[in-house]
Amino acid sequence: MATPTSVTVGTAGLSGDFRTFSDITAIAADTGSVSFEVSGKRANGTAFSGITKIQTFQKSKAGQDAWACELDSSAFQVSKLPDGTNLPFSKRINISVLKGAADKNSEYTITNIAVFSEANVSLPLSTIGLGSTTSSNMYLDVSTLLADYARVDITVGGAGPSFTKSFLFSKIEAGSQGPGILYIGEFSTLLDTRVLNNNGISRDVVSLNGDYYAYIGVDGDSVSAIIQPEDLGWEAD
Repeated sequence: MATPTSVTVGTAGLSGDFRTFSDITAIAADTGSVSFEVSGKRANGTAFSGITKIQTFQKSKAGQDAWACELDSSAFQVSKLPDGTNLPFSKRINISVLKGAADKNSEYTITNIAVFSEANVSLPLSTIGLGSTTSSNMYLDVSTLLADYARVDITVGGAGPSFTKSFLFSKIEAGSQGPGILYIGEFSTLLDTRVLNNNGISRDVVSLNGDYYAYIGVDGDSVSAIIQPEDLGWEAD
């Protein structure tokens, strides 16, 4: 969904995996914007909505340089343990305002910070560890994330037009280290009654005719006969 402010949005369409819009025209003011909201389903079937990206447009007047505002990045993933505890992190979001090629940060401040959930519901600033809505610096330092997802809308104002930019925080579960792989030789040379490992510490691997096989059978079982790996609970690599 596209929500325009002071601009006319073109016709929506599809191009492969991308949602497209034809030319955006008729800017009714010196600045305008389009808020694009995305909804759909993840690969696992879970529905999501409220993911918003704001695109700003400005008229470039004869003899005047255009204003622009950008963040140095647009998203950050925070690693968490299986129990939900965040791994330590620190993320600085830098904001740049330019008029033409001239840096105008010294003439701007952050005038508002708003935090939203994935469903576009307002969240407290404490969700990202902030207790103030204003800052004389043109950056935010974030080292706390109390939700699995947070969209931070940062508004700046100053000598020129105001701008609002969005930054996305999300959590991702840190992967655990798998078992160590232990190569125990050619399968045809294995001795009868050898105990095989398949546990969190070690998993046995053998080779046969140039292919490698990882043991996926019961940990602690033993070889009772020289047979093909597939018949004993082995999986080709």
